[in-house]
Amino acid sequence: EHVAPVQRMDMLNQVRNHLVQAALNLHGTRSVQKFIEVCGGSNGKRTPDLEQLNVLVECLSPFVTKLSMDTNGNHVVQRCLQHMPVDIVQFVYDAAIKDVLVITRHRHGCCVFQRCIDAANEKQRRALVTQVVNNAIQLMQDPFGNYVVQYVLDNSKKQEADALIMQLLGMLAQLSMQKFSSNVVEKCLLAAPAHVKEPMIKELANPETMRNLLHDQFANYVVQRALQVADDEQGMHLVASIRPHIADLGQFNPSCARRVTSRVIKRFPNLAKDPVFAAFWQNEGAV
Repeated sequence: EHVAPVQRMDMLNQVRNHLVQAALNLHGTRSVQKFIEVCGGSNGKRTPDLEQLNVLVECLSPFVTKLSMDTNGNHVVQRCLQHMPVDIVQFVYDAAIKDVLVITRHRHGCCVFQRCIDAANEKQRRALVTQVVNNAIQLMQDPFGNYVVQYVLDNSKKQEADALIMQLLGMLAQLSMQKFSSNVVEKCLLAAPAHVKEPMIKELANPETMRNLLHDQFANYVVQRALQVADDEQGMHLVASIRPHIADLGQFNPSCARRVTSRVIKRFPNLAKDPVFAAFWQNEGAV
């Protein structure tokens, strides 16, 4: 940090063949991060040294995916995003786009991908978001990829979020019955504009799949969320599809039947008089 640029270049040339190995090491990673920080200008304290940055890029660029998924190496990639000029750090975005299904579905890689979105210019951000939209179905079913999908929903433009939500149509029942994707379906129901929410709720209200949704440990929460966000007409379609299965649900999972009934009556208080719902509503009051 305190040596002359020519001396720093000498140091970099001496270790350049070992940079990746050092980046993967618990202690070596801090040294590599410091190289990136100083060569990148130390947050505006000095002018970025392009010659030194090019050496770093040459050494690191073939291994971005590997580094992104490593306990120590992922911090090196994030340091590149923080300290390298946007045109020079393009090698990180190229890897993130090329290996999106690998990086986003990894414990550390999913965090790196989100930081890429944060640091990107508009062109880079659009490219990243497009990859997530195009691979949304696979990602939302993954323990780590689903967080990337949710992050894009929360941090993208409306038209991009709408395009992502549209990907779910035709697969809502399947996605609702899986642990990770069910969370994404709920978020999409909350975020969907009216013209997208309507076909989503129509699909969820399908009488042929409603029984399976209600009996599923994850999908029943999706049904409850749909009741919450539906307009009155859509909500009554859901209720009409739910009603034939409440008694059956009550035999196998009484607590779930009470929760769903509570959601129905909270939304449509007049249905407390419906004998099918009333039994579970009264039971809930007695608990």
